[in-house]
Amino acid sequence: MCLLVMMYSSILQRHSTAPEQAITRREDGSSVCIKDIFQAAIEGDVECIEANLKLGVDINSRGAPAKPWGPRFDKASLYYATPLHYACAYGRESAVYFLLNRGARTMIRSASGMTCKEYARRRNYISILVMLDEASKR
Repeated sequence: MCLLVMMYSSILQRHSTAPEQAITRREDGSSVCIKDIFQAAIEGDVECIEANLKLGVDINSRGAPAKPWGPRFDKASLYYATPLHYACAYGRESAVYFLLNRGARTMIRSASGMTCKEYARRRNYISILVMLDEASKR
């Protein structure tokens, strides 16, 4: 078995939005985060994940980023997963840690039928696998 360990700090693995810039106001007066929770999880933007949670977004909701991320395929619109799935699949350790500590469930399956742990295992993200194992023991 080949083990892959992140070769750079988890701080360098993520985008970071200043907390005071994460939430904006619409013309109608309602508040919205500058990134949806799925995009924030992909980027490892913990501040925007937290802002979405403060606005009432369900941490275990399944969906897809509103803005295109990476190559788009015909079936991309059929894929949905939780923020934890996206953070695990993209190796965003800080986001995984944050989501787990906020109550993200690890056994929810994505539209393709995979759990978060299966995504991390396929990509050999050992530190994320350890976090998921510890969370499942709680």
